[in-house]
Parts: sequence; structure tokens; C-alpha cells
Amino acid sequence: MKGGNLDAGLKKVFDHYDNLLKDADLKHIGDIDDVKIMRVEISPDKIDLFVKADKRIGIMVGKDINVNSELFLELNELYIIPEEQRKGFLFKYLYFLKNALKHKLMFGPVYSSTTQEFINKQDNLKRFNVSWYNIDTLVQEPFKNNKYSLIGPTKWRSYH
Repeated sequence: MKGGNLDAGLKKVFDHYDNLLKDADLKHIGDIDDVKIMRVEISPDKIDLFVKADKRIGIMVGKDINVNSELFLELNELYIIPEEQRKGFLFKYLYFLKNALKHKLMFGPVYSSTTQEFINKQDNLKRFNVSWYNIDTLVQEPFKNNKYSLIGPTKWRSYH
């Protein structure tokens, strides 16, 4: 579903977990340049906080989903503070998840305008093999076959 500008809601998610989670709750799972990736699992969610110079600069909230006996990490909320956006971190983070941690990646059912822009750019640059995947019928289609919906969430997910 096309969600429009969801920055305010995503900022609230970031602020909530930023206040809730203490450093002792987090496990260091890797580094991307000068950003530490810190993870906590609060069933069923996996929450990654991005920390740069002891400042939390972003968050990913996702969960493992099983589709046709394959495990995917579904990315449901993804937020980077404005001053750290458009610096290439998100691409590197997805690459880290996919290659270092060996996750199959799928974005959740709602796509903010920023997420749509990001995925379209990755597809245009051929950085990832992006396609659409229907989690009910298991049909996979090229990403150019636009499956965004203005009506509401569907069973189509972008798959990376």
C-alpha cells in the first residue's frame, strides 16, 4: 500500500524504542562504516538500532515470516534521522542483512513515499534483484509491474 509521508509516525516509533531500550538490552551484531548495528528481539519483532558516535540515528523494526517454508525478514518500520538520510547507509544496511546475516528480505505491506523512492532507486540502479512477491499465491513478478495500492495493504511485497 502506498502510505504517503509516514515520517511523523516512524519518528514516534523511533522515539518510543529509543526511550524504552537501554544499551544493556542490545546486542552488537555488526558495523557499517562508523555505525554500530545493535539488535534486540522482543517477540515477534527484531529491532535494530543504528548508533553513530554514541547517538542513536535510526531504527528497523521487522519480524521473521515464513512463506512457503522459506524464512524472510519482513522490514515493517525503517527510520533514519533526517541529518543522516541520503548518505547511502540504508543501501549498505540492506546489503549487510542480505549478505552478512544471510536474511532473505521483504518489505512489509505499507510503503512510505521515502521507501517507495528508495526501492525504485535500488531497482533502477540494479543494486538488488528487486521483484514483487505475493505471499498468498507465491507468484513473483518483475518490479516494473507496479503493485503499489492506494486502497489498502495487499499480499504483494517487494522482495530483495
